[in-house]
Amino acid sequence: MYACKTVVCSYNGEQYLAEQVLSIECSFKSAGVQNHVIEVFDDGSVDKTNQVIIALINQLSDGRLSYHTGANKGVVSNFINAIFSAETPDVEWLFLADQDDVWHEDKVSEYFNVFQNIPVESAAIVFSDAALIDEEGTVFSTSFFHYQGLSTDVLKDDSILFRNCVQGATIALNKPMIALLRNSLNYIDITTMLMHDWWLAILAKYYGQYFFINKPLIKYRQHNQNQIGAQNKYRLIRFMKNPAKYYTSFVKTINQAKAFIKMDAVIKPERSIHQTNQFSLQYCGFLKRVLVFLKITF
Repeated sequence: MYACKTVVCSYNGEQYLAEQVLSIECSFKSAGVQNHVIEVFDDGSVDKTNQVIIALINQLSDGRLSYHTGANKGVVSNFINAIFSAETPDVEWLFLADQDDVWHEDKVSEYFNVFQNIPVESAAIVFSDAALIDEEGTVFSTSFFHYQGLSTDVLKDDSILFRNCVQGATIALNKPMIALLRNSLNYIDITTMLMHDWWLAILAKYYGQYFFINKPLIKYRQHNQNQIGAQNKYRLIRFMKNPAKYYTSFVKTINQAKAFIKMDAVIKPERSIHQTNQFSLQYCGFLKRVLVFLKITF
C-alpha cells in the first residue's frame, strides 16, 4: 500500500461536498487502505460549507478528515497551498479533488496499479478520464475526453504549452513532483499560471513522467457555479460565438507558455525551443497553431 493523502479544495461547496468526501473515503476503503487522510482546504466560503465539514469530521472520526480555511485567494492559489501541505516524509502520493465531483469506487485501486510501475525518484503525475454528470448526478457523457475533444497526444510535443489535456480533479502526484512544483515557483510568478493542473502537465512533460488511465474514474459534475467546467469539442464554434473571450483566454495561455520558456531557458538551455524559437505543434489544432505563430515571440 502507499502512504496517501487527498486534498479537496472548496468554495461555497455546501451542496455537494459531503457526497464527494464520502465517495473518496469509499474508494480508499475499497482499495483496502485504512490509514489515508483527507484534508479540505476552503477558500473563504460564505455558505454552510463549514457546517458540512464539521458534520463530516464527526461522522468519519479517527482524525481521517481535517479542515483548513483561509482568505479568498482563488482556485490556483488554494490548490497550490493544498499541494504543498503534503510535503511531508509520510506522504508518497497526493490525490487532488474538487468539491462537487464523485469518485468511482475503484479509482484508488486503479491508480495504485499505475503507481507500482513508477520509479520512486521520478517526478510523476497520474490522471484519468471522467464521466460528466449534471446537477442531479445524471450522466450525460461517459467521457470528458471525448466530449471536449481532448487527446493525450498534446503531451507528445510542445502542443501541451498551448492545449491542456490534464484534468486537475483526476490528478495524483508524487513527492518528487511536489518538489518540482515548488522549485518552479522560484522562476515564475504564480499569477502567470493559468491553472495548476496545466502547469503540472507541463512540468511532467518536460521534467518528469505522466501516466493516463483511459477510464472515467470520477464523475465530473457540471453546474452553474463551476470555476472552469467542460466545453464541447467544437472550438471553432466557441471562437465564432465569442472571439473576445477566446482571445483573452489565448493571451493568458501565451503568457503561461512564455513563463515556462523563460524558466526552461535557465534549467535546460540546450533544448531546441530556445535555440530556434520553433515549436512542434502537431497535436495543437489548426486554429491554435495559427494564433500561436501570429502572436508569440520570445
